[in-house]
Amino acid sequence: MASHRLEQSLLPLLRNRANVYLAGHEHIVKDLKPEGGVHFLVAAAAGQDARLAKSGPETLFTDSFYCFTVLEIDGERIRVTFVGTEGKVRYETEIRK
Repeated sequence: MASHRLEQSLLPLLRNRANVYLAGHEHIVKDLKPEGGVHFLVAAAAGQDARLAKSGPETLFTDSFYCFTVLEIDGERIRVTFVGTEGKVRYETEIRK
């Protein structure tokens, strides 16, 4: 997980209880490798300038753009789509249970 502090405090609460943790109010977009069965996604929905997106070993995708996030959920999957402010799909992933 990206932050040791988050790993210590958040992951024990989510492990085996949640499929996805979606955070907003960030200045970057991220999809991090699942940990403890939880997929971690960050949506860039803040009003300040986007920050430089930095990738690490746990990063599946990262970029600097503002977006809105579309979640399509059924009994077998969660499709997550990050759509840029210009209306273009910028990233999409599917999480299967």
